[in-house]
Amino acid sequence: MSGEKNRIRAEYRKRRASIPEAVRQEKSAKIVEYFSKSKLFLEHDRILCYAPLPEEADIMGIRSLCYETGKRIAFPKVCGDDLLFYELTPADILIESNFHVPEPAPTEDRQPVSWQEALCLTPGVVFDRFGNRYGYGRGFYDRYCAAHPHLIRCGIAFTEQISEAKLPIEDTDLPVQALLTEEGFVL
Repeated sequence: MSGEKNRIRAEYRKRRASIPEAVRQEKSAKIVEYFSKSKLFLEHDRILCYAPLPEEADIMGIRSLCYETGKRIAFPKVCGDDLLFYELTPADILIESNFHVPEPAPTEDRQPVSWQEALCLTPGVVFDRFGNRYGYGRGFYDRYCAAHPHLIRCGIAFTEQISEAKLPIEDTDLPVQALLTEEGFVL
């Protein structure tokens, strides 16, 4: 099945890459606005976020929202085959990793969070309307979320990343429970 998944990923990466930068920024601002007013955001005091790649929805405004409203926020760092989340303060910076993803800067005293109940914003290349998602193929989020089953997983995507057809999935593919685009919540 990985050949089919890779074909689908390539198709949707191409769709996402075709979005002009100005439109991408406009859509990103709408996503952050919908998120800021959502029940999910209002009901969760702990947010597992991510720093987007250039072609992904720019959700960094969520970091500011969390600080303004007194919520705690953590960002992921890849450590071998594991994804670990580190809480950030407004003064903390993100640095580019080997995967060209902004991650928390390492410090000797920083420990990963072990939040069992939090809202986990989940990136992806493509989602369907059933909550199925394909990430980038390394399984980081699927493994992390499987180890933390009480997290609420919310996918973030542009409408161009939503498949009308159900995605073929494997047992290790975890669906999201909510999905937000620039047009609002799909699920």
